[in-house]
Amino acid sequence: MTTTTLPPALQNAEAERTVIGAVLVNPSLLPSATLRPSDFAGAAHRIIWSAILKLDEAGTPIDHVTLRDALLTSGQLEASGGVGYVGSLGDGVPRISNVEAWVAIVRDRARLRAVTVAAERMLTMARSGTADAHEVLERGQQALASVAEAVGAQVNLDVATPIEEAIRDLEASARSEGRGFKTGIADLDRRIGQLLPGQVVLVAARTGLGKSTLLANLGDAIAAQGGTVLLISAEMSAREINRRRVLAEARVRADRFEPNGVTPLRRERDAIAAAAETLKERRFIVEASAPAPLELRCKARFVKAAIGLDCLMVDYLQLLPPGPGRRGETREAEVARVSRALKRLAQDLEVVVIAAAQLSRAPEQRKDGRPRLSDLRESGSQEQDADVVLLLHQEDETSSTAEVIVGKHRNRGRGSVKVRFEGTYHRFEDLSEDEV
Repeated sequence: MTTTTLPPALQNAEAERTVIGAVLVNPSLLPSATLRPSDFAGAAHRIIWSAILKLDEAGTPIDHVTLRDALLTSGQLEASGGVGYVGSLGDGVPRISNVEAWVAIVRDRARLRAVTVAAERMLTMARSGTADAHEVLERGQQALASVAEAVGAQVNLDVATPIEEAIRDLEASARSEGRGFKTGIADLDRRIGQLLPGQVVLVAARTGLGKSTLLANLGDAIAAQGGTVLLISAEMSAREINRRRVLAEARVRADRFEPNGVTPLRRERDAIAAAAETLKERRFIVEASAPAPLELRCKARFVKAAIGLDCLMVDYLQLLPPGPGRRGETREAEVARVSRALKRLAQDLEVVVIAAAQLSRAPEQRKDGRPRLSDLRESGSQEQDADVVLLLHQEDETSSTAEVIVGKHRNRGRGSVKVRFEGTYHRFEDLSEDEV
């Protein structure tokens, strides 16, 4: 595609010119302008950016004179717009401290162009009649996923820096610092440590044992520590989830605010009002939807780009559609694709992914009723993809005591923690000294 045939939505010549001009005016901005020549829609801009990168690679100072000389030497001066255009680059561009906003625009247009190419290939395949709908959808999904991964991606060839970062992470962990988050339940923190970017944590239980409640509690604990949380719920409305969050924060019984229930006391109303003000300050976004993996990735990327993202939560895993797949694919294979997509998303976006998961009825057939990893419903890949698996268990559903069984932890092994589960408050918390 050439820029003359591209609609405005797929190119932004002003942003491309601003990035180039800003680097010529202030070459120290180049490291933050992480663009490739192919990210520029304008052919002249691709040539110029390539020349700038070659100057930097050679250690040559970057300015209008060295750029013009490099283009002349390579025989590309005219193709880049000529002496007049190259000399005008930087005109009207102030000395600025960063170019990230313009770089983001250029990269976004590059992604849109790549998506357009992938969509055009899908359309050509569909019209050719050489493939059925399932094959077109599968290849299209693969092409679009490849675009999302590849555009702007670079391989980091530095082997020393990652090791140094690992040492810093280890030292920070030893000081109880670092990039991770606490669960808000002290005994559970001691058992599993911090929730870390790149981890997938499964909270698994049978229906009615509080997995949605624990997810919301963990989300609020992370948000209270300054993290940004996105909760995708395929089971409850955003209004119901936020209602539960307010009650949990206020420690007020749910039945105090039910229709025809007991009239709330003044202190309970005050606690609700105070809790609401507290929750408004937290970056905890709740969306009721059931997106397929590719749509979920897009939602997470949008939030991360807009306000940052530290934790993605899904309630619950088996309710997410797998997206287009192979004809005759089993339910286990569909769930496995969703599970693998969550793992890739955690690693690629460097966020904690916490997903609720449904258990089979197998625990009900056992004398002790305790759940096991093998009870994860419909797919063993969930166990394989997860870094941490928390299994919820109650001997008596009327009891206020529950057990969080650490069925898997890649770094710490298995174990269990006794906690208090106050269903009427929609809250998990540490046991008191008298209850231990």
